[in-house]
Amino acid sequence: TLDRSSAASDVYKRQRWDHPTLLALSDSLLRSDLAKSPEVFAYATVAKVTSGRALGRGDGNAGDAQLAEALKRLSTSSLTTACLVICTRAFLAIHRGDEARGLAFIDEGLARSNGTMRFFDALFHLERARAFHSRGVFIAADAAYAQAQSMFARSAQREQQETSLDRALLALERGRYDEVGEQLAATAPHLATSFERAWHGAIAAAHGALVGVPVTPTDEATGTIEDHACAALRAVAGGVFTAVTVDSFRVRRAALLAERANAVRAGAATVVAWSLDGSAVRCGALGSTCSLSLIHISEPTRPY
Repeated sequence: TLDRSSAASDVYKRQRWDHPTLLALSDSLLRSDLAKSPEVFAYATVAKVTSGRALGRGDGNAGDAQLAEALKRLSTSSLTTACLVICTRAFLAIHRGDEARGLAFIDEGLARSNGTMRFFDALFHLERARAFHSRGVFIAADAAYAQAQSMFARSAQREQQETSLDRALLALERGRYDEVGEQLAATAPHLATSFERAWHGAIAAAHGALVGVPVTPTDEATGTIEDHACAALRAVAGGVFTAVTVDSFRVRRAALLAERANAVRAGAATVVAWSLDGSAVRCGALGSTCSLSLIHISEPTRPY
């Protein structure tokens, strides 16, 4: 049973962005006798829920209930698997826009780990960053992203990449364009998955438009709902983004940036850019006196 559980875990890790394959595998495992093992049941359930969400299938409430059942079946000694399930519940809640629930799961996971599971502690901090990012609490989000980055081992390349790219999106929203460039440069040599390549290219296209150095966006797709986030960022560089409602904090944040860029181009919005000390620069529609780079969203320290 332990060998089979390890095999299920290995497949889950290796196939993280091949969601159709992973969804089919998880369904097969859950229908087999192997699912009698609480470990296999947990890994297969995590794979089914995450891949179903990525492909825009399934119901979030049902997925959370399945994860709760997987957690209930685990023995008290299955700390690693329990942390995986709890982290997935946090991930699911945050992508669905329920940040408070996600943060509660993160606290539960950190309490269970009690500092003994460094990799999962890093994942919990990454999900905390995404929760704050989803809420638009940028300073706290950046601190949590930085903490997650510092905790991931060098071997956690995929987790490092996703953290860096999501942090690049945060820097883009804050108007910290040098930081965006640094994160893009750091991740560029290690783009190993379709998601990383597509997300990197979309952020680079939006960044280029905002700093006045156009970048030809990549047409590579992730094959998941995150393609809507990529489309939104590419729209910052030109074109109209049609808003969609999907379970992804990335889509929500990227769409907000695209909508502001479209409004600026159309002359339908007043642009306000806040400086770090809380002062503000206000200008009108995009034109000779207004730069598109002023669409960023940052946190003032005092009212304008």
